Amino acid sequence: MKDAMRAPRFRGYFNRDILNGVLPEVEDCEEAMEACLNKRDIYHPPQGSGLVAEDDGDY
Repeated sequence: MKDAMRAPRFRGYFNRDILNGVLPEVEDCEEAMEACLNKRDIYHPPQGSGLVAEDDGDY
């Protein structure tokens, strides 16, 4: 998506939205994703999540 937003057709919108604070910057997104992945790696339900009938352990 990042590459698509940098295409000449959308580049002006992307830059304008970042400057106006509408879109988060790439670094903020990467930090948020890292935090989510760290929490995912730490938390493992002892008997599975119970959300689906066949919990194969994929998170």
